[in-house]
This record gives sequence, C-alpha cells and structure tokens, in this order.
Amino acid sequence: MKKIILLLTIVFSTISYANGSIHHSNMQQRMSVQSHLHSLVQASQRGDVKAQYQLATLYRDGNGIGLSFRKAFHLYHQSALKNFAPSQYQLGMMFRHGLGIRSNAELARYWLRKAARNNYAQARDIFNQFYSKKQSIEQYRFTRK
Repeated sequence: MKKIILLLTIVFSTISYANGSIHHSNMQQRMSVQSHLHSLVQASQRGDVKAQYQLATLYRDGNGIGLSFRKAFHLYHQSALKNFAPSQYQLGMMFRHGLGIRSNAELARYWLRKAARNNYAQARDIFNQFYSKKQSIEQYRFTRK
C-alpha cells in the first residue's frame, strides 16, 4: 500500500512538473493517491467490475502495490464472470501464458472466445490468429458423427 502511494505520488508530481505547474503540495498528493486507491479497493470489494479490472492491472504490472499474478488473476476472474470483456481477455491471456495460474490452452481459448463474442477487438484478433482453426476442426468433427 505504501509503495503504491509513493509511486503514484511520484507519477503525479512528474506530470504536474512536466505541465509547468504544481497544484498540490506533496502531502495533498499523497492523501489524494491514498484516497483514490482506498476507493478503488472498496469498489472492487463491492463487485465493481471496472475497479476489479483496474486493481488487477496494478497487481499484474506491479505498479506500486507489488507484483502479484495470483491476485491479478483472482480479480480478473471476478469481473470476467460478470461478463466484463477486458477482464475476459486478460484472463484468457493469463491462462495462455501461465501467469498466476497453470497454463491451460482450453481455458485460454474459452475466455478469449467469450471476450471476442463481447466485441473486444484484441481478443478477436488473438482468437482468430491462434484458435479459430482449431474451432472449425472441432465443429467439423461434431457434425460428421
């Protein structure tokens, strides 16, 4: 938690400095970052899919709160179950690459297909590139029996 606050304070300070103006003191910035993170955690716990996605991305990338693929996986999974396409895509990619969970091609395909069906462009591209041929082969097998 302290690492996130420090990192976000540095980021906001850098952005403010780059813009040529500093609007808040460092203490106000820290309080703002801490308040934002606290709000994000609370919203995530209430089941807000966007908050779960944002928090999962912080864990996945290790941005200030420490790198944790397992926590990221868990949060992506929670929002993916609620049909949030960006989380479905991230979950598929985590299964594909074995991040936070054992690699599983079938579950990767499942989640990427769900995201693609929800019109998530990146998922559609990955699914078409790596999984669509397999899908057509399996459909052919089922129709021939």
